[in-house]
Amino acid sequence: GYLINVYPNPIRDRLNIDLSNIDNNINLILYDVSGKAILKTDLIQKKTHIAMAEFPNGIYLLKFETALGSITKRVIKN
Repeated sequence: GYLINVYPNPIRDRLNIDLSNIDNNINLILYDVSGKAILKTDLIQKKTHIAMAEFPNGIYLLKFETALGSITKRVIKN
């Protein structure tokens, strides 16, 4: 399976994403608390980050869509 690590949680300005066992692209969709998709991107590297300093504080959902299904992670920015 996929191991997806997102940190720190809570976030200040930058959310780090570490992926392992990546054998194909993963689509990442970032949703705000109202369910609106505010960022969509393809992840092709094992380590990446999202700059979140501009985003308001609150709860965000990260949805990782893979060939095997999707994984959702909840993070807080404050």
